[in-house]
Amino acid sequence: MLSLAEIRLSSKGAWDLFLNRPLDLTFFDVSISGFWRSFQLIVPIMLFYVIVTFSDYELTRVELTHQALPEFADFATAGYLALVVDWFLFPLALMPFAGMLGIADRYVTFVVLRNWSQFLMALIVTPLFAAFYFGLIGSSLHLLGLLTIVFVFLRYRYIVTRAALECSFGLAASLVALEFVLGMVIGEGIARLYGIGV
Repeated sequence: MLSLAEIRLSSKGAWDLFLNRPLDLTFFDVSISGFWRSFQLIVPIMLFYVIVTFSDYELTRVELTHQALPEFADFATAGYLALVVDWFLFPLALMPFAGMLGIADRYVTFVVLRNWSQFLMALIVTPLFAAFYFGLIGSSLHLLGLLTIVFVFLRYRYIVTRAALECSFGLAASLVALEFVLGMVIGEGIARLYGIGV
């Protein structure tokens, strides 16, 4: 079980990386138990995702002026299912290829940092969704904010990946791109499974 002390400490380490400061592994538990424990972060992320779901549904209502609005239950189920699949699939799918890529000795560190950085990203982006849902900003500004955040987060993922794996630019960029594309495919595939956006 994650403790408040670990959450505070590891969030500080993730924030330092966000600011592109040197990696300090003393902020993270990169043991095997820390590896599996970091996956528990999906629980608070799912709580943050409540406001994301309502915000996305409202944005869909605003944008889909000529299409039928999907049922909220289907919309929310598809979103949460995509979130959970994306959370586990990439790091676990990468595991059997770690040796071939020459990152086996840094794989656990990478996954721990990846999970904590995802938690930090959820903390950062949730206020933007809340601002749109509660009418503090319009859809155009919201979309502009999301586009900006995508580029900021891709850069952050690259920083985390390269710092954790101590690898080349090419490998780090490729892994970031692969995870991003995989996430898009998962989201689109599950959405279509529920008849959303078809």
